[in-house]
Formats: sequence, structure tokens, C-alpha cells
Amino acid sequence: MTLTIHKGTNEIGGSCIELSTQSTTILFDYGTPLNLESTKLDFKNKKIDAIVISHPHQDHFGEITMVETYYSYLLWEAFKRAYERNKAFYRTRTACK
Repeated sequence: MTLTIHKGTNEIGGSCIELSTQSTTILFDYGTPLNLESTKLDFKNKKIDAIVISHPHQDHFGEITMVETYYSYLLWEAFKRAYERNKAFYRTRTACK
């Protein structure tokens, strides 16, 4: 099992942690950092089995728009409302290119 912290250790916000085995990859959070110049992650060519969002704050799920075309995910009803209400402020998928 491998634990990779992609973002959120040397910055405020932008949490993104990957937990993987030989057969399964799970992302925990995919947040928007306060510093928009921070590293942009590109998971579109990677097999991700699940994305788990810890709580409905933008710094934990604000960049989900960059992977929503490539992966399925489930959001609790409170997340859905927060997500839809604030979607205009999230980064777009073009940041993945």
C-alpha cells in the first residue's frame, strides 16, 4: 500500500491524498488551494476507483470539476448543494491540460 500526499502539506488548503495498492487507487479530497499558482494535478490518464471528500469546504473538494468528466463520484446532499452553488468559482478542467 502506498500513501501519496499530492497537495496540502506545504500550503494552506488544496488537500489531495492518494492511497493505492496494486489494484485500487482512492483519492481523499481534491481541493482548491488558496494559492492558485500551486501545482495542478492531472489524473485523467490514471485509474482512480473512488474519490472520497472529507467535508464540504472548497479547499477539500473545489477542484473536483477537473476530474468530473473522467471519473464518477458520489456527493452527499449537503455537498451537492454547496458544489452547485459555488461551481462558478472552481477551477475549470482546462487546468488539467
